Amino acid sequence: MRSEPEYDIAIVGSGPVGVALARRLVGSGRRIALIEAGDARHRPEDEAGVQAAARLTPQSHPAGHLYRRRMLGGASSVWGGRCLPFATEDFAQHPARSGWPIGYEDVSPYWAEALDFLEAGEPVFDEAAFAVPRPWAGGRDVIDFDQIERFSKPTDVWKRYGAELAASDGIDVLSNSLVREVLLDRESGRVRALDLRDTRTGAARQLTARRVILAGGGIETARLLLASRSLLPGGIGNQNDLVGRSYMTHLIGDVGTLTYSGAVPFERLDYRLTRDGIYGRTIMRLPASLRAAEGLPNVLWRPNIAPIWDPAHGSSVLSAMHFAKHLVAPREYADRLAAQGRLGEPQSFSKGFGGHVMNLVRHPFALVAFAADWTRRRTLAERKLPSVFLRSRNASYALELNAEQYPDAGSRIGLSDQVDRLGMPLVTIDWQAGEATLTGLKRSLVLLQDGLARAGIGRFQYDPELVEGQIAPQGGHHMGTVRMARTPSEGVVDTTSTVFGHPNLHVAGAAVFATSSSVNPTLLAVALAMRLGNYIKSQERWT
Repeated sequence: MRSEPEYDIAIVGSGPVGVALARRLVGSGRRIALIEAGDARHRPEDEAGVQAAARLTPQSHPAGHLYRRRMLGGASSVWGGRCLPFATEDFAQHPARSGWPIGYEDVSPYWAEALDFLEAGEPVFDEAAFAVPRPWAGGRDVIDFDQIERFSKPTDVWKRYGAELAASDGIDVLSNSLVREVLLDRESGRVRALDLRDTRTGAARQLTARRVILAGGGIETARLLLASRSLLPGGIGNQNDLVGRSYMTHLIGDVGTLTYSGAVPFERLDYRLTRDGIYGRTIMRLPASLRAAEGLPNVLWRPNIAPIWDPAHGSSVLSAMHFAKHLVAPREYADRLAAQGRLGEPQSFSKGFGGHVMNLVRHPFALVAFAADWTRRRTLAERKLPSVFLRSRNASYALELNAEQYPDAGSRIGLSDQVDRLGMPLVTIDWQAGEATLTGLKRSLVLLQDGLARAGIGRFQYDPELVEGQIAPQGGHHMGTVRMARTPSEGVVDTTSTVFGHPNLHVAGAAVFATSSSVNPTLLAVALAMRLGNYIKSQERWT
């Protein structure tokens, strides 16, 4: 006689998605296991070995371990906090993408709860959200300059909710427990157990659960499904060779320069507090109607500070930042900045040394004033100013873009023949932007240049020949590797986030995204997790 499973639900991963699911399901009468390969301590020396990519193509893609965290709370410990929902059109079909099998209306009921969980305030994403609105009446037909990003504190979800979960009845937090394989029942295709390894000792055990939810992120979830080969040689959910494919991450970079006209209130360029005390910032986009008519990807732009490595900016603050990021920033943080092109060329530190020193000598009081304000609003504040933005003396700003990547089957996460110390195969990352993405991005820049001028916001100048060299994969937003679709020939999970052919196996998080939009994926990932939690609570228990 078959014994009862240890748990009703096993959640693999304790990042924002896993913790949101656990909180959603606690109190439902189910016995829950929240499984995490790490513990409360970040061990970068260990992560580099177990989360590194055996092959990384192209080299402009950040190293495989830089934005992943094997610890309680997952990558929320390095999350910047940006929250903005996907737009209605992001779910629709498009010449370069098939779209989602669900619509905006299926996830929008969860925005408020997801924002509350992430401590990012109310679901208001326009000028009306601010404590002191700065109206602007013109140019809406050529530039959308009304939407805002909201910012979490940023919230480390384990520091915020870990004690609450640990004290809750009906849930066990299993740290230092790596899931090495999902084990299936041969006849039914259902999950029968999880193969665990203690990450400290290597000891093996099996855990049984009636339902399993994989919430380990876009890379780790694909890795685990592909590595679960005891019964299916190609891995679970991979009968059509779709697991790991269509890997998307946003394209980012400073492209060109915006000379601001002053016609729009300057406050719209900067961080401001909303009426509920949240930092927010207005973004620029092409109008949705124009993007649809032209068949363009979703791209957003933000004014940015001048490149800190170039002393020609004349700012003592930016020169001090340049020295700090080269000399005292933690190695991993510096690696992420370098991957994004934020530190300049390797020789830029020595080449510009004298110019930076002169900036410090010429403007010491500006640096002192900034340091005091930064300490108050960032270092000592619970809700932190998201980043540095300074008013330019010559009204000139770098223009930072964050662009949608269309899904491309050739862009993929795979497995290598190399394994980590616990026998888990290392991943390969083969990232491709695709010609449709790049062509659409270049056309968007042409329309942006025209739109900014016609709207009176300012003059945008850029060199079309340099664009591809100025953008890079963001590398921290891992989306689309376990795609949601209507049929198994199109994706890996159905509209309930259930893996096709495996009725008690679910996937939560950005891995299931069918499109990437141009916004941070965390808000939508958490909203989808809450939706999945409701679905699971609605199901009958089974033996």
